Amino acid sequence: MTLSFLLMFYILDSIYPFCKEDDIGGLLGIMSPELLGDGMPADLSVLERWNDYCEKHSWDVDSVLSTLCGFLREYQEEYGFDYSITISYIENNPNAIDVVGAYIRAEELLKKYIDH
Repeated sequence: MTLSFLLMFYILDSIYPFCKEDDIGGLLGIMSPELLGDGMPADLSVLERWNDYCEKHSWDVDSVLSTLCGFLREYQEEYGFDYSITISYIENNPNAIDVVGAYIRAEELLKKYIDH
């Protein structure tokens, strides 16, 4: 598990109520680090895809939203999903997204499972 993956999850989780895209809901379900109780996503392939994407593209806290949008675009193209509403929301409302809050939640969960 990586901090960047958890950050992506918690950002998407925090904006889902505003976008309510079914495809993002499905993605959140397979990404959830809390679903199985072990801190890992139900579908490890999405974690691998994210890690591969981050190796090819720079990511840091300042660029996390643009990196997230790039990942969503690539993922939707490859698998036939539609994340257009969520991508548009991220791009048009960056100041409304609580990246710091998502980062704190991600760090807390990562520490919880590293310590056990």
